[in-house]
Amino acid sequence: MTTQEQYIERLKEMTATKFGRSVATTEDYGALSDAIFEEIGIRLDIPSIKHLYTHTSYAISPRPTTLSALAKFVGYTSWSDFCTARDILPAEDTEKIPVVRRWRVIIGFVIAAIALIVMLVVLLLPREEPMTEAEAMYRAVDDRFNGVLSTWAAITTEHCNDVRQYYDEQNMSNYHAHIIERNNAFATDLEASIGEDITRYAVEHNITVDNATIDNTAKAIATICNSMCDNLLYE
Repeated sequence: MTTQEQYIERLKEMTATKFGRSVATTEDYGALSDAIFEEIGIRLDIPSIKHLYTHTSYAISPRPTTLSALAKFVGYTSWSDFCTARDILPAEDTEKIPVVRRWRVIIGFVIAAIALIVMLVVLLLPREEPMTEAEAMYRAVDDRFNGVLSTWAAITTEHCNDVRQYYDEQNMSNYHAHIIERNNAFATDLEASIGEDITRYAVEHNITVDNATIDNTAKAIATICNSMCDNLLYE
């Protein structure tokens, strides 16, 4: 079992402990969804919870939004925070992330957050020069959904930090192959998931929006996220 899989298994154990019962039936999945919503205000759909608790193989990792919601449910600020905590690994874990690498993950998250803030500030400044490709992607996002953009930028940063945990300077070809495999899994249904979040965000904030705007904004945010993932190959 990889370190990533051990983190997920530990998260499932802590979730079930806080929930107060095992998570094994459709009734359990629905009740857990309700409990998470009451605790942190985030609604996880039953298929996502069922996938997490019924699949023992993680060839396709659970959605980052699912892991982040469960991490918040058990008392952490995010999935990344859960993974960098020292007290959550199973006792049998022999592949603990070195302290230096923990700090590298934290620093990477901070740098990504600063970069996002700087990019948003730059976009707000008046300028006459032609926009770069990155600026054009951010401009393509409807301003009313910058909250969704920030959420998915954070999710993507968590994904990138998770991939960086497997860094091996002695075998870069394997590391690059790992990046490509994980990024392809992350990109699967990414635009559709973002579109669902935009639709939900619009309802929660009483925003009137047409399908074309939802599709275009979801595509722009997905492009930004995929671009962040692709940058892993050039670090």
